[in-house]
Amino acid sequence: ESSAASDVYKRQTLREILIHSSNIGAVMMARDTGSQKFWEYLNKFELNKPTGIDFAGESKGILKDIVNWDGSSLGSMAFGQGISLTPIQLTRAIAAIADDGLLRQPHFLVSRGGENVKYPEPKRVISSASSDQIADAMESVVSEGTGKAGQIPGFAVSAKTGTAQRVTKRGGYAEGFNTASFVGFAPTNNPEVVVYT
Repeated sequence: ESSAASDVYKRQTLREILIHSSNIGAVMMARDTGSQKFWEYLNKFELNKPTGIDFAGESKGILKDIVNWDGSSLGSMAFGQGISLTPIQLTRAIAAIADDGLLRQPHFLVSRGGENVKYPEPKRVISSASSDQIADAMESVVSEGTGKAGQIPGFAVSAKTGTAQRVTKRGGYAEGFNTASFVGFAPTNNPEVVVYT
């Protein structure tokens, strides 16, 4: 199979796809990954359920089970449509990349009655090598891509920008109305803070 989209994708690395926020590249990469593997990673990062943060009223976001996917689901989710995450779900996923591939339980409460509160042990969702590669590619987003405004003098920052279309009350997307986001961590090689805005 040969197409203009395939040709563009084949010339792009993951780094370039992230730097340019390439929807075509994301779709082609997801297609090569396959629906089953893509779904497995959504589950590994627990993007199909609430994080369990100790704050009332948490939503689980919107993520259709793979059995309900249609022909466009994989492609649309690859660049952020057909899926709706809460800020804490997305922040937790990015924090796992910052934390050597370990997914942790987010929480506010540190101690109760002078005793430290125990939370579940972190779960490995990707390898340390993979998290390093992704963090490095995300650093390029800030140093030379769509996230240049997130640069901090003296610090290497790894992040990803996002642009979400707003849904109308009647369904569908509102023309000309978007929500911009920026999520990342710093310093890249020894992260101490994760920020979502």
